[in-house]
Parts: sequence; C-alpha cells; structure tokens
Amino acid sequence: MAIEFYRGIETYCLYGAETSFGAGAAIANANKVGKITNFSVNMANGFLRTQSIGDGRNATVAVTGPFEVTGSIDWDVDDLTFMQYAIGSRTGAGTVLDPYELKELNNIGYTSGTEIPTLQLQIGSEGDANDNTLDIYGVAINNLTITATQGEILKATCDWIGRTVASGTSLTAYTAATTKPFVFQQGAVTVGTDTFECNSFALTLANNMQTYRNLGSRFIAQPVTGVRRYDFTVTFKLKY
Repeated sequence: MAIEFYRGIETYCLYGAETSFGAGAAIANANKVGKITNFSVNMANGFLRTQSIGDGRNATVAVTGPFEVTGSIDWDVDDLTFMQYAIGSRTGAGTVLDPYELKELNNIGYTSGTEIPTLQLQIGSEGDANDNTLDIYGVAINNLTITATQGEILKATCDWIGRTVASGTSLTAYTAATTKPFVFQQGAVTVGTDTFECNSFALTLANNMQTYRNLGSRFIAQPVTGVRRYDFTVTFKLKY
C-alpha cells in the first residue's frame, strides 16, 4: 500500500471570524490570508509527570497539563483584510479614491466595528485516498510585521495563539487566488507630515496578548490585549 504524504502544494489555509470565543466560524474559500509561503502550528499538551516514594527512579504517571497551540504565517500581501484582525477593522474599497485603511480597535470581542473578533483557522490537505483538515479555534494575532523593499513584493508575517484544535477529513472547496500581490514601486512612506524617498521599510505591531486559564480548564480563556507597540525601520536616500 502506498504511503500518503501531505504536501504544501496541495494544502490551503483559510479562516473565519468567530462570533464568540472558541466557538468556530464559517470557513469560506473567499477568506484567504494572502499568498501564503509558510505556515507553522505548534501544539503542546504540557504533560505533568509524578512518582511517589518507593516507585524507583522513573516517573510512574503522566497526566495532561495546560494545552497550548501557537503558530505563524508568512505571506505575500494581495489584500489587507486578514491584517485587520491584528489591528482592528478595515475600511475603504481599495481604490485610488477610497484606499484601504486599517483602523485601531482596543479590545477582543464580538461587537462588529468596535471590537476585534477571534478567528478559526483551517489547514486542509488533499491526499490520494484520505484528506485531512486541522481546525484551530479561538485564534488571536499577537504580532504582525509588514516588510517592503523597492521593486519587490510586499510581504507580511504574523504569529498567533489559539485555544483548541480538532482534526477532520472534510475539505472546504478551495480554488487558488488569482489576485496579484502588491509591489512596492508606486508607494510612499510618510512619517508625520514628511514624505521622503524610501528604499525599504519594516513595520511591526506587537499586541502583547495576555492569556490565562480558569480553574478546571486546560485551555486558555479569551485573551486580553496588552499595551500596543509599533516599531519600524526605514532605509531612505539622504537629501537636502
């Protein structure tokens, strides 16, 4: 019997916005992060080991401890919609007269337009005879970095935390995006009122998410946003 391996060229990542923490969301083909180049998921059961006097040198019992799921995504940016879940909300139609704008919101919650909802991520892999899905619930984006270099594709990376994970075999109908990524060749960087001749920049947002667990649960409760911090580096031409 042939062994089935799941490959990146036959794997997708989609998302949906939850309406309550960890409850899941509607996963749709339209909800793409961007042109993903790398995706990672790390899960830890936090096993606790114990032994009593007289049991010898080795642990005799292992029990599951606090569960953690984290991960990261790297992608070429062709749309700003996914980024709003790190910042707040997205406005604008993406046109010259009505460009996209990401507006800050302060708290995780589920009131549309005033709070940042958590997400469900789905990683689906098509196999020969057996498909596989991994659904991560209660996802909150902790850090987001946007990088641009003159004449190159706009890139982004983020890391996230989640609450629970479930596996399955039913894929969401998926078609690859045909949209073109943004290229940093007709943009400008403005700091305050000064627009200058920038060759490259990197902007990082840190949400400093705070997590906790209620007594009796292995899983995190709804995260709380911490202090917001922006850091950036810019390379530019020195002129008078």
